[in-house]
Amino acid sequence: MTLQSRYKRFASIGLGHLLYAAFNWVLDHVIYVYAVFTWGVVLGGGVMALFSLIQCALTLRFYEKMQIDWVGAGVLNAFLAKQPNSLLGRLFCRISKKRKAVFIFLCVFSDPFITTAYFRKGRFNGLTAQDWRIFLYSVLISNGYWICVCALLGNGIASLWQWLSMRIDLIMYFYPS
Repeated sequence: MTLQSRYKRFASIGLGHLLYAAFNWVLDHVIYVYAVFTWGVVLGGGVMALFSLIQCALTLRFYEKMQIDWVGAGVLNAFLAKQPNSLLGRLFCRISKKRKAVFIFLCVFSDPFITTAYFRKGRFNGLTAQDWRIFLYSVLISNGYWICVCALLGNGIASLWQWLSMRIDLIMYFYPS
């Protein structure tokens, strides 16, 4: 692999992650929190989990059709196959063999699409029943975790707002303009 093709590969991985992360940031940190806070954990969480399932499934199908490994799972798999000599590389190899821990980590810190793409290891030969099982379990774990986080965030922001407005009201009462 030439140096130029490596740069192109890493640029496509970086750009893919950047664009996907920007879209997901708005979805996760604004819309998801608002829905869970406004409609509650059950209704808001259920609606957003369903939306997440649809969005990630469509992204997974699109990713499969594109056949461009912008997630970087194939690059990572090739790196792990070489048995790196550095301490960090060996540590990363050891951790990556703990499939359940990696699965939970990806569910919590990523989303069902990224988790499923990682476990496909750069394959683009059709989505198997195993791929869809990983995807559905990931939807359950990712959204269950994120619903709890959103409930805490929404309630925390609301409590902070109440506290601040109470302080502002007191200041305005004692120091009228």
